[in-house]
Amino acid sequence: VGYSSKSASTAKEYASKDSHTVIDVDLNMDAGGDYVYMGYKTSSSPSNAITGIIFDDSGSESITYNGTTFYVLGGSKEPNASGDGKVDLNRDAKGAYIYVYITRDPGYDLPLTDITIGTAQETDIWWEPGCNRDNGKVQDLNQDTGDTPIYLYYNTKYTVAYECHYLKADGS
Repeated sequence: VGYSSKSASTAKEYASKDSHTVIDVDLNMDAGGDYVYMGYKTSSSPSNAITGIIFDDSGSESITYNGTTFYVLGGSKEPNASGDGKVDLNRDAKGAYIYVYITRDPGYDLPLTDITIGTAQETDIWWEPGCNRDNGKVQDLNQDTGDTPIYLYYNTKYTVAYECHYLKADGS
């Protein structure tokens, strides 16, 4: 995750370091605050593959979800990471604190094969059935900013629907 208070291009440059592909959506879209972009890198190495993404508001180095340890993206304890600093996705936008957590545990799920970001939760054909705001499993990445809702979608090799997960600080 790269950010900049100066320009979108600077934030994208930070997000693309080490040959990461940048998803061309400002995670603070319409919310003010810093420009925030997410990038990803593909790998054929199973030990580098991300098998799950969740969001949490604590900013802790790691959290446990469904018996699996997830590490904050950019944190020093995440295997294969640079440890160059965790980023609040609502940085300077006065919204909820939201941090990205990932796991590479092969026992959690299959490796992710696709990541994208969208703004139309209810009408997007890629959402997994039942994955909605009312059941606590969707995270608006612009939460509490009062602006354009933004959602992260991902897919694994054998799923046809995108999945989304949010873990609140109280573990629910």
